[in-house]
Amino acid sequence: MEGKRKMIEIEELMSATFSKRRKEIVGDQPLIGDVMTRWPAMFCERQVSQ
Repeated sequence: MEGKRKMIEIEELMSATFSKRRKEIVGDQPLIGDVMTRWPAMFCERQVSQ
């Protein structure tokens, strides 16, 4: 149950920061390693498939 709550929280936070992440990635064009460090949840299977 705790794991499911954490995933829901991560999904809500990722949704709330979508425009910031997009602007940062498109504008700054950071290296993938930097994106993985800054936004690790983007590389979770649940986030990739949404």
